[in-house]
Amino acid sequence: GIEAKEEEFGEVLGKWGVGTGPYLMIPAWGPTDIRSGVGDVVDSSYSPLDSLNFYFSFFRTGIKVLESRAAVISQEQQLNSSADPYSFVKSAYFQNLEYKVLDGKVLVSEEEEALDDDIDAFLDDL
Repeated sequence: GIEAKEEEFGEVLGKWGVGTGPYLMIPAWGPTDIRSGVGDVVDSSYSPLDSLNFYFSFFRTGIKVLESRAAVISQEQQLNSSADPYSFVKSAYFQNLEYKVLDGKVLVSEEEEALDDDIDAFLDDL
C-alpha cells in the first residue's frame, strides 16, 4: 500500500527538515547548495556496480548534462532580461527546491496573501 515516488536524496533530507545551507554557484556545474550536493553524491553512488562500469557512468553523466542544458534553453531569455542575473538564478533555484520538497504544494505566507489582497483591491478600483 505504499506509493512509489521518484525522489532525490536532497529532497528527502528537505522533507526531514534539513536546511539547504549556503548557496554555491559552481562554474560548469551550476547552482547548488550543501543539502543538494550531499544528495547528489548519495544519488550517484547508489549502486556499487556503477563504479565497476566506468564507461556507463561517464555516458550517463554526459546524458544528464545534455538534458540539464536542454531544460534551461527556454529560460535564457528571462535570464538575459533580468536586472541582476545572479540573484534571479539564486531565487529561482531556491523556489524550485522548495517546490520539489513540497511535491508541488506552494505555501503562501500571510504577507503574500495580504499583498495579493492589496493588489486585487487596487485593480478593482481601476
